[in-house]
Amino acid sequence: MPLSLCLWVMFACGLAIEVLTPGLKIENHAFVMPSAMQPGAHLRPDALVEHERRMQWAAATLTIGGAMALAFWYRRTLASALLFRLGSHPQGHLGSPPTSRSELLAHSDRTSRSTPGLSATRNLVRGWR
Repeated sequence: MPLSLCLWVMFACGLAIEVLTPGLKIENHAFVMPSAMQPGAHLRPDALVEHERRMQWAAATLTIGGAMALAFWYRRTLASALLFRLGSHPQGHLGSPPTSRSELLAHSDRTSRSTPGLSATRNLVRGWR
């Protein structure tokens, strides 16, 4: 399985945990315990709260970790799109975004002369190996 697919699955699992798990209600900065889980069942509030916290931690870790990993995996595409947006042509001429590193550098050289503030982004792009 390709790595990018694994990263997307990780991100989706984090979202699924957050959406599909039953959560405890929070009112006045405190968890509200369910009134009736099962008749005659022994209810341990500490176990319920601990389980809820573990699920929230797992969902946050998977979602944030997956999003950061995807951003790193697609960093060149994202940087290319960002440079293309920042260096939009004042004449209204829209070209295709640069696809290779050399096109990206040439595009950043052209736009940095006409658009202030892109020199730092250009230096960042040149630092890619």
